[in-house]
Formats: sequence, structure tokens, C-alpha cells
Amino acid sequence: FRLVSTGDSSLQWILGAYYLGADRDQVSGLFYEDIIAYFGFPGAPGLFEHSVSSQKTTSASIFGELTFALTDQLSITAGGRYLREEKNLDYNHQITQALGFGLFAPLQTFDLKNKYSDFLPKLSASYELDNGLVYATVSKGLKGGGFNTEFLADPGVNDPNELFGYAPEEIWNYE
Repeated sequence: FRLVSTGDSSLQWILGAYYLGADRDQVSGLFYEDIIAYFGFPGAPGLFEHSVSSQKTTSASIFGELTFALTDQLSITAGGRYLREEKNLDYNHQITQALGFGLFAPLQTFDLKNKYSDFLPKLSASYELDNGLVYATVSKGLKGGGFNTEFLADPGVNDPNELFGYAPEEIWNYE
């Protein structure tokens, strides 16, 4: 939701809040018989790899911005957003013999959670010309982290969060 000032005052403002709740379910499978046969070797009938994952994202933020007109042409703006995000992953992976010959890899099950929060400031100045606008802005942006759920295996990594998770990306923007 968003509230915006009205009128011709030299001080204009915006206040708001944002919420996102998203669920993503994924099933992936890979039949090794087809891959082995592609390279000219006899296949392993029924051998496949399969994973099931469920990700839940909850993101909430509050934001505000003030713009003050110093003159009819020159204004300055200061604003910011506070963001809090949580991502949960339930992951289940196995390699199995579909024909039932008893060749089962151990079931891998993970329940992971990542939380992060950040303040994202913005500062700008603008000057209106007769036929254009000159401005300068400095702001911080963020792209949330998450989980990669495709078939991953690294025997040297013991922490499943390190194996599946990726961190948020931050950037400072200068215009």
C-alpha cells in the first residue's frame, strides 16, 4: 500500500509498505539409461536421479521518501526502504533403480532457512531546465539471495546451506 502527499506544498512525501509471500514447488528427474546410451554404451535400465523441493519466500518492507523544493527549479529528495526477507527450502533427493533391483542411494533431505534484512537509502537532487532535467542520484539496491535446487553434489562441502544457498547481491547506484 502507498500514501502520497497532495497539494502544491514545497514538501512532498510518499510512505508505504510492501509484502510478498511466494511458494515454489519443483520436481526434477534425470534418466541415466538415455544418457549412457547416447554415448554408445549399454544403458542401466531404470536408473534415475530425482529431487523434490519446496521453497517459500516471505518478504516485507516499509519505505518513505521526502522531496523538498528549494526553488521552482531545484529540489532534493531523501528516502529509504527497510527490507526483511526469509527463504525456506525443503529438499529431498535420491538416486534409485526404477525396476526395483535394490540399488538405492541414500536419501538426502535438507530443511534450510536464510534470513536477511537491510536498509536501502536514496539521495537525489534535480534541477529543471527550460527543455529538460538535470539530476544526480545515489541509491543502494538489493537482489535477494536464495537456493539453487538442481542436482548438486560436492563431496568437499559438508554444509548444505553452503552447497545450495547463494547470498543476496548489493549494489550502489550513482547516476
